Amino acid sequence: MTLLKAVFLLTLFPLISVAEIPDQITKSGGPDGKLLVQLNVEKGDYEVVSLTVVPNVTPVETNFGEEVYRLLDRNGDLLHTGRIHLQKFIVYEYADENGDFHGTAEPFEGSAKITIPYYKSAWILEIQTRDRIIRRELDDIRTLKSSVPNVSPTTSKPPDFRGYLRDLEASRLKNLFPYDEISPASESPSGKKTKVKGTVTVEGVEDYSLVRAEVSIYLRGGSEEDPIAVTSDSNGNFKAKLASGVYLILATCYYKDPTLGGQEVLLYPNPLIISDFRPKAGKIELNWELNQLFRGRLMAKGFGEAKGEIYILDGDLSGSTYQKFYISNIQTDEEGSFAIRLPRKRYAMILLPSPELPVGEKLKIVKVKKSKKVKKLYCPQIGEVYGDPLKKIWDSGPNDTRLNYVFLAEGYTDIVEQFTDENGNGYWDGDILFDWDGDGERKYEERYYDRNGNSQWDVPEPFEDTNGDSICNRYERAKFEADCAVNTATVLNFTPFDEFDDCINVYTYWITSRHGVQRLSNYPAWQNMETAYNAAINPYGAAVTDVDLETLANQLVPNAREAVPILLVHDPICIVRGYNKGKFGRIVISAEGRRGGRVLIHELGHNVGQLFDEYTSRMEDFSSWADQYPTENYANVTTETDPTKVKWKKYFDGTPPVPTPFGYDGYGVFEGAWCAYGIYRPTYNSMMRSTYYPFFKVNADQLRKVLNNFKE
Repeated sequence: MTLLKAVFLLTLFPLISVAEIPDQITKSGGPDGKLLVQLNVEKGDYEVVSLTVVPNVTPVETNFGEEVYRLLDRNGDLLHTGRIHLQKFIVYEYADENGDFHGTAEPFEGSAKITIPYYKSAWILEIQTRDRIIRRELDDIRTLKSSVPNVSPTTSKPPDFRGYLRDLEASRLKNLFPYDEISPASESPSGKKTKVKGTVTVEGVEDYSLVRAEVSIYLRGGSEEDPIAVTSDSNGNFKAKLASGVYLILATCYYKDPTLGGQEVLLYPNPLIISDFRPKAGKIELNWELNQLFRGRLMAKGFGEAKGEIYILDGDLSGSTYQKFYISNIQTDEEGSFAIRLPRKRYAMILLPSPELPVGEKLKIVKVKKSKKVKKLYCPQIGEVYGDPLKKIWDSGPNDTRLNYVFLAEGYTDIVEQFTDENGNGYWDGDILFDWDGDGERKYEERYYDRNGNSQWDVPEPFEDTNGDSICNRYERAKFEADCAVNTATVLNFTPFDEFDDCINVYTYWITSRHGVQRLSNYPAWQNMETAYNAAINPYGAAVTDVDLETLANQLVPNAREAVPILLVHDPICIVRGYNKGKFGRIVISAEGRRGGRVLIHELGHNVGQLFDEYTSRMEDFSSWADQYPTENYANVTTETDPTKVKWKKYFDGTPPVPTPFGYDGYGVFEGAWCAYGIYRPTYNSMMRSTYYPFFKVNADQLRKVLNNFKE
């Protein structure tokens, strides 16, 4: 099929799209990522009669007329502008699928041709003629699939981190309190409240002078909006009234730091979960270990030091559950300086300079380590790279010697829908309904996604659903960049990837989608969702796309030794499962999963180390899979039952029984992997079976073996 046959027409009444859409926009010889838009107009009237989108065309320049056209996004913001020419004849050449050109010339009564960049965020074509403005939606242009990078102009709108952080602040407690991850012993509170004494201590700060500790105590089953808030004295002592139950404790400790001349610094410990508190004990002790002092200075390019605010985001709560949340926001002094104590690892930091400065907000991954130096954090000038679609968020060196990962935005929109905040908490509340009959009301048999985990249907607050996806879309470019940064930091904080942060580069690539959810074939309301990479969720929860993501990653990261695409799926209903396509192949993960960063770590076990899944559910006989998945290709599974011949025998402390029973202390030959019996794994649990565990030595050493190849 030639590309000439793939031309499709959008008529005025109604809009029609042809099913035959080319998989690629360009072939050799054609303009990369360009489209020719041909407008047929009535002579002397300039009213649009039809619009034809012609992929892969080399236009012939003309010199008639000087009409202006503008290409706008969904919000009406300008993406691109230029001039068009009205003429009596249009001459163009088609490049067929072999790259050969075929010339043609056909008369049209007053026609206009425009060559525009191909932007997936393009929504409206606006033409300023002599006597009117003509506006047409370019709806079906975005359904073209392409392996060519759709690079937006440098004037593209940057992420709105301020708006995003307002929403994040409002939803903070929803993210912090892991309702479904707490020990089963935790129950709703019972009994009356009793006065208890509490003490806040932080180990290793004997040389520091405590000013006060601000403690917030959240009770599972209680009101999230009304925590018990107490302030300690300078000895860390406080009093509170508590009942039996499960508590989440947040604290901010203010100390005078002698190494900074007595300057007051924040020590923000990780949240504590007290799983089974009984007030009859009469006291509650909150103890944290000393964190590393991090000193920074906010800088604005062209202006020097900048007063502002720093938000610090983390992705690992209490070492076992993943939640994206910010752990602190710090106001700098007048010279842009700030100090905070944090555990030694990597964090996503959002930099917000004073609004009066003509510089932009920025998100940066910062490594907190033992150092006496002040870390300078720069905000860019307006129009610089912070608004570009392709960003390098973790830079360890040249692409041609590194393992390069590229996050691709799938299902993130560029619209901000307003909502009615009925409870005044600043956050869009309510559950997402699978409204099968489309009447807007929940029937008993209609399922819903329980967004706050309270096991009951909460009617969503009204909102303007401008794109018809039943989701309140807000600040999603900022969310995408934060999702990427937090996932990256979570991976680089996890052993053994923390040993190889100098071998990995990480990029983000922004493309907007029309809808904020993927196509779901068995739900009528979401059967026609349009997203950047046209992903569809299959019955197994995998987001599947035909777009050549591997080619795209290599085009975005030139000269890469390895360029691996990570399709980050905006997944408000949390149904997308992790997926990996072989060694250094594509990865697909949900941005919303409660174990988000750890799911990515699990998929990287496949992607980097070619480790096998160690699942033991739905056990089948592995012999039916043995030919398709020969165990000699995987370091962590075997069908060998002789412990003296098992490939990880060097890790044994003695000779383990086969199969090794649950509770055995050490490495063994545990039966079950790939949801099958007749296949064996080295540990009872590991990251390749459950994301709440480390890789352990067998799997971690396999990852080290591969990652060492990227060491200089």
